[in-house]
Amino acid sequence: MVSEELNIGLLWIDSLCIVQDDDDDKASEITSMPLIYSQATVTIAASRARNVQEGFLQDRPLMGLETADTVFELPFQDSSGNYEIGSVILLPPTDEVIEPLDHRGWSMQERFLSRRILEYGTHQTRWTCHEYMNSNAPADGFKSTRVYNNKRSDYLFIRGLEVVMTEADANRALDPVKFEAHLRFWHHLLRVYTDRSLSLSTDRLPGVSGIAALFAEVLQDTYYAGLWKSRLATELLWTRSSSSGSKLAMRPTEYQGPSWSWAGINGSVQEMILPKSEAADNDFKVIDCQIHIRGRAPQPLKGHFGAVDSAKLIISGRLQTAELRRETSSLEPVEIQFPRTLSGKLKGILAARVTLDCIQQGPATSSGNPAEVFLLKVIAGPDNARGLVLRRTQQGEYSRIGTFTLGFGYAAGFESESLDTSRKRYDRDFAWLGRGDLQTITII
Repeated sequence: MVSEELNIGLLWIDSLCIVQDDDDDKASEITSMPLIYSQATVTIAASRARNVQEGFLQDRPLMGLETADTVFELPFQDSSGNYEIGSVILLPPTDEVIEPLDHRGWSMQERFLSRRILEYGTHQTRWTCHEYMNSNAPADGFKSTRVYNNKRSDYLFIRGLEVVMTEADANRALDPVKFEAHLRFWHHLLRVYTDRSLSLSTDRLPGVSGIAALFAEVLQDTYYAGLWKSRLATELLWTRSSSSGSKLAMRPTEYQGPSWSWAGINGSVQEMILPKSEAADNDFKVIDCQIHIRGRAPQPLKGHFGAVDSAKLIISGRLQTAELRRETSSLEPVEIQFPRTLSGKLKGILAARVTLDCIQQGPATSSGNPAEVFLLKVIAGPDNARGLVLRRTQQGEYSRIGTFTLGFGYAAGFESESLDTSRKRYDRDFAWLGRGDLQTITII
């Protein structure tokens, strides 16, 4: 009906135009998402609808009558000389309205890639395009200006698309400053995206693949199942976001990405942005990355997009054996310990902060007894060392279970140490970490 009123004869609906139970068709169409949305005349967003049965063209609820909000209408007399009696309406604060569509993972890609959006919201019908990026963009309803939405981030998406498309069209090498700016922009989008939900958790990579394909052209970089090749050392240090709460979720039972990628878990994540003084450890090297994409769709040369069936990251670096211990009442590890001596005694506690990715089957995150883990040093700075916490699989490969940061006072009970004592402890622990065997391992 909307497209007919706009006199647009062709309408694309992804749930109908993509064969949902055909992996090959989904993989093929997903790679076309940047073209479909960026070249569409307009994208119609049914933001107010909670599901496909609810619809979005029905009458909106009346403020104060059909909603819990209170609306006041007060008499008003014009003092300009006409002295006409009228009325003014006082509305409750509505600086932010979170729409049902704003919680869905797939909708972020649609909004980012679209040049023009006609959005049917709970209280407003809004128009968004390059010409209207501020709060004065056209909108109807109970407020003369468009309501702000942090999850929707209209300005970020529209302005970001304009900049990214300009760089992609230019097809020239980015200077380092612009490269870092676009990489930070990607990280921001990733935080917004992973904070949303998906009906199928296996869509975690496909749901952002259109944006990733666009950024691959802009960054002129290779995409490794959610991470960028040129920054792989820091990209590997993503962590579960604190905004997800302290409660750990179970690792998904169905494969949705490798353990070394944020796609392998659910929930919000944040990328590691390091100070310039910290760089990849001299012994850390990425030797190869083997990714098998689901379906038979041809993949771009600069990356692997879409759902991943399997992925292996082959890395060379310093690997140290340690023990992970946590209390029964806590899902977070309390401490990482040096391995036991021949006499069976522990050599001490490592001054490291550990963030687990999720709850996993097996002893690596069991409570009470310590479990054997392996620390892979990735970043080495003057005052910090960062890396991955791994466990070994039965096949002799490794799986990521979290990250660690070695630094002053990071371990429980060390916060009150003097600066001199903390420095000595860090130097000891850093030296121990550097004595790990130089190995070539495969992380799945």
